[in-house]
Amino acid sequence: MDSIEFRFQGTASHAAAYPEKGVNALDAVNLMFAGINAMRRQTRNDARVAGIITSGGAACNIIPDYAACQFYIRAKDRAYLEELTQKVINCAKGAELMTGAKLEYFNFENSYDDLVYHDGLRALMRKNLNDLGVTDFVDSDEEASGSSDIGNVSHVCPTVYCELDTGARPKVFAHHETFLKYVHGKMARHTLHTATKALAATALDVFENPDIFLFFYILKTLPPASYVSSYAAFLLR
Repeated sequence: MDSIEFRFQGTASHAAAYPEKGVNALDAVNLMFAGINAMRRQTRNDARVAGIITSGGAACNIIPDYAACQFYIRAKDRAYLEELTQKVINCAKGAELMTGAKLEYFNFENSYDDLVYHDGLRALMRKNLNDLGVTDFVDSDEEASGSSDIGNVSHVCPTVYCELDTGARPKVFAHHETFLKYVHGKMARHTLHTATKALAATALDVFENPDIFLFFYILKTLPPASYVSSYAAFLLR
């Protein structure tokens, strides 16, 4: 994910008396949004471009001399993300050209890379969650995902990531207000302790068997269903 803020500097003037003297910065932001919305039809299904206007003028009778917006740009892999980010920047440059408002842009948050899963650590984590009573595993919903700096970490060292059920019935979704009561209750504390124990046990497995990464490199030739049983045999060797 790339996080970019775009700022347009125009020229203020009275919107009724001297509109021709102004350079409308808000028009530039609106045109940028229009360009991005048109671009969406030619983007991959895994891509997301979400933005807000953070500044858009002070009064209706003044042509806005300053306007700004922020965008989160996401994609499944860094290569396509860079391509998509450049297209968003080009939309901003086009808005600058059309309105005459001067553009500047910058990253307002750190960029996040895509998450590289390590199958070996996944198998270890699953085994340790099993030992803690977590047995109902489901495939991740890759169409509904966020972004995190764990993706950056996963490009420089083996990484494991998973999500544990909140216990909410019916299902609730992140960032919705109904989600709050499930992240502050007893079930949340129990889930947090379970996850912490599983992560600690997985780290201990790696510490006690440093050659385990070589083992899982070889294991890639086997079907995923055999990972846990094969790992048990490895520990008992």
